[in-house]
Amino acid sequence: MSTLHPYQDRKKLKWMGFYLSEHTKTLAEIEQEESYVIEPKPEMTPEEINAVLTEARLKNKSIEIQTNEIVDDSFLPDVVGNINGYNDLGLYVGHDFVAYESIRNVDFHEDKKWFDVK
Repeated sequence: MSTLHPYQDRKKLKWMGFYLSEHTKTLAEIEQEESYVIEPKPEMTPEEINAVLTEARLKNKSIEIQTNEIVDDSFLPDVVGNINGYNDLGLYVGHDFVAYESIRNVDFHEDKKWFDVK
């Protein structure tokens, strides 16, 4: 008489292949985002910075500011928005506060249109 062996389920092991490709794709995307390095823009003089900030304030133009702050060998992303206020220490761009002495470069920001694909 032979005895039949009952089926042993492999539990989670049999499902590993279903999420492995998505998981590795997500890990690759995260690694690519973390390895992205923001290059420094040319450093401007205080007079040049003041001229751009004055025009942006008077004409209500949107600006983008690169600060001198470096994290993990990369500059922080630009602060983008309209000037909402200012004081002796710095200015408020959107919801962010930027100190005057930390400004490296400032330029006018132009929004890209959805139909302007290049």
